[in-house]
Amino acid sequence: MTPSQALLLASAGTAALVHSAANASTAGKPNFIFIMTDDQDLHLDSLDYQPAVQKHFRQEETWFQRHFCTVALCCPSRVSLLTGKAAHNTNVTDVAAPYGGYPRFIEEGFNDDYLPVWLQDAGYNTYYTGKMMNGHSLATYDNPRINGWNGSDFLIDPGTYVFYNATMSRNHDPARNYPGEYSTDLVAAAAVGFLDDAIKDSERPFFLGVAPIAPHSETITSPRPAKFNPPVPAKRHEHLFPNVTIPRTPNFNPNTTGSASYFKTLRQLNQSEIDYNDDWYRKRLQSLQSVDELIDSIIERLSASPAVLNNTYLIYTTDNGFHMGQHRLPPGKSCNIEEDVNIPFFIRGPGVPKGAVQRIPSSHTDMVPTLFSLAGIPLRDDFDGEPIPVTSELLAKSEKSEHVNIEFWGDYLVEGNTFFGASQFPNNTYKHVRVVGGDYDLAYAVWCTNEHELYDMTTDPYQLTNLHGTNATVNTWAVGSLAARLNGLLLTLKRCKGRVCRRPWETLHPCGDVKTLRDAMDSRFDAFYEQHQHAGVFTYLIEKLGVKDVQFEELTTLDADELRALGDVYGVIFLFKYPTGEEASSVPRDGRYDHEAARELFFAAQTIQNACGTQALISVLLNKEGEVDIGKELSEFKAFAGEFPPELRGETLSNSDLIRETHNSFARSSPFVDETQRTATEDDDVYHFIAYTSINGKLYELDGLQPAPILHGACTNDEFPSKIIPVLQRRIARYPATEIRFNLMACVRDLRLRARELGDDEGLEDQEDKRAQWLWENSLRRHNFVGFVGELLKGVVKAKLEQGGGAYDKWVDEAKGRTKKRREDARKQGVAVE
Repeated sequence: MTPSQALLLASAGTAALVHSAANASTAGKPNFIFIMTDDQDLHLDSLDYQPAVQKHFRQEETWFQRHFCTVALCCPSRVSLLTGKAAHNTNVTDVAAPYGGYPRFIEEGFNDDYLPVWLQDAGYNTYYTGKMMNGHSLATYDNPRINGWNGSDFLIDPGTYVFYNATMSRNHDPARNYPGEYSTDLVAAAAVGFLDDAIKDSERPFFLGVAPIAPHSETITSPRPAKFNPPVPAKRHEHLFPNVTIPRTPNFNPNTTGSASYFKTLRQLNQSEIDYNDDWYRKRLQSLQSVDELIDSIIERLSASPAVLNNTYLIYTTDNGFHMGQHRLPPGKSCNIEEDVNIPFFIRGPGVPKGAVQRIPSSHTDMVPTLFSLAGIPLRDDFDGEPIPVTSELLAKSEKSEHVNIEFWGDYLVEGNTFFGASQFPNNTYKHVRVVGGDYDLAYAVWCTNEHELYDMTTDPYQLTNLHGTNATVNTWAVGSLAARLNGLLLTLKRCKGRVCRRPWETLHPCGDVKTLRDAMDSRFDAFYEQHQHAGVFTYLIEKLGVKDVQFEELTTLDADELRALGDVYGVIFLFKYPTGEEASSVPRDGRYDHEAARELFFAAQTIQNACGTQALISVLLNKEGEVDIGKELSEFKAFAGEFPPELRGETLSNSDLIRETHNSFARSSPFVDETQRTATEDDDVYHFIAYTSINGKLYELDGLQPAPILHGACTNDEFPSKIIPVLQRRIARYPATEIRFNLMACVRDLRLRARELGDDEGLEDQEDKRAQWLWENSLRRHNFVGFVGELLKGVVKAKLEQGGGAYDKWVDEAKGRTKKRREDARKQGVAVE
């Protein structure tokens, strides 16, 4: 035997061992067939017109009714589905460059780090046919080629959405056109061919992705701008459903407008527009008939191999939903309405209950973790989603979270005729969370316009009555208290990663005693969540101090444009939780102390317990005299204290009857620590307010716990919105990514005045409604906040406890007795008491 022969035999033996080991590691692993349509609705009843879906999925599998896409837009949704990550973590947020599409997918490094690559590493064969994602085009598909597939036949732009002249690239071959052939039929043939290949290689499990374009619009992308036409059905289906129309649900072309952003401006559709939409709807249903045939062909091939069928999970879903006339909208997606985000999701396979319906909330970020779980692959720590309990065994021990995080950036693109004289609507950026518990089903959203929406989906499934800012109750919970919890949840989710996305309540309540919204609604957490509702309180405070035509507005993002949109901005106030374990420093961590400025502008050291909020707003206002009418009381106070050093200025705050009374009407006792001392423990909730404002062409941070104002550079009033943002970003960057307990408010000119000047009647109505809500909420808060009185009571309690001998209990009983007597005396005098 020659050395080369020996080496060859040794190599063959090694290969055999490796192959044997691979077979052992994949033995018994299930197969997956994943069918994903494009823009298919759930709420417009398209599934009712698909008998194959009903037969092979609805009757044979479990329907997860509360399944959501996390972005109601094709490419971002698909990338989240393939990575198990939220779109704010994939950084693929649009359908085209620079923010999305296949080029962005490549730039973010996912070509070597997504589902098919991971499955191949686990011993799977992987196949895919149909649409992968937007921007996978003649210019990009081979530069670089997409990784992770043993076999592929991709639809390629600009022919992706052309039903009778598709462009496809098979197994890295050059792309070619198929004139006269129907797109879904091409995808179906490729799917069955790959299924044959997968079954023949019986030693390895497989994943087969099948992604037809129906019922997406036929989109002509060149020349620009893109043109959206109704989908084109196969000729054999053109005659179907001649009299079917869009379901006339209560939110179809309603008599009232929506409650946020451009929804408030939409007029009702006229009859010709409705007729056009009905025709579009029929074409959507017709185009889905070829998808039904595709399903039949896959099931038929599987049925010829019963062992394979019995070891295969089949999933049917779509990338996002679609609307047509709901809330007066023309055809499209991208909105935070149920029609766009709540989508079909069916799964059948080993251990999956047949014909079952589940209300457990789930999303596309859960897809990859679910496949990993079923395949016995260890879950990755960086998954934002978690396994969906699809089998009876998993359902029995499920601890699946009850929330779904939904988000969107940019414009809403109108498909079809531009009924409203526009091809898109701006200001469609929002953060949205769906919370589905045992006895509650809620939708909560915050828009880039700082508008809020809250819908009780149990009683208002069509989202017609926005409860936010009302005195309504949901499950006996006051809307204000409920919205505070949901706002905290949304703030946690808006930049979450990994476990924080899966278990956000742990971030808000590190002690672990809150796992659900119901847990968070416990009244013992009211004070914590009120930390995030200060705009109404601060506006009330400055009005009581005599300040005219000024209000506070909460900011939901660190966005200069959001600040500019508020008009005249006098400053911002930032609430944060002290970090612990930091060393004291003689210099600020950002900026520099300006001791000279401490004498020129109004800067007061904080010497009074629990006065940082009042002091922060006064720091802004007293340095804006001349720009703002601060009223007689504050003007006199500034004149009186202006020559004092900062320490004495702080003391004089308590000498102003109006300032002290105003502060006491809301201030409550709370932990308070000088930031430079860093004595808080990890479990302390120590919060502090600081002010930022532009003074004499410079940006200052005014923190009464610091020895002097902190200068952050040159800054005019006009530059303030853009220059304050990086300062705040650096401040927040000091904290762990899991810390979200921040609150940011802008001190601005009364927004009602601005609305009147702009002739914005709806904006004015919104502001008046907000004031009414603040008035109601503030009346409640004033009964719960005890301020300086609280500090006094703490001292009395301490003294009574030190006396011992039951002195404290006796003191409490005496107080109860006196209260009871006063009530009885009042009743005798005919005075109503609570």
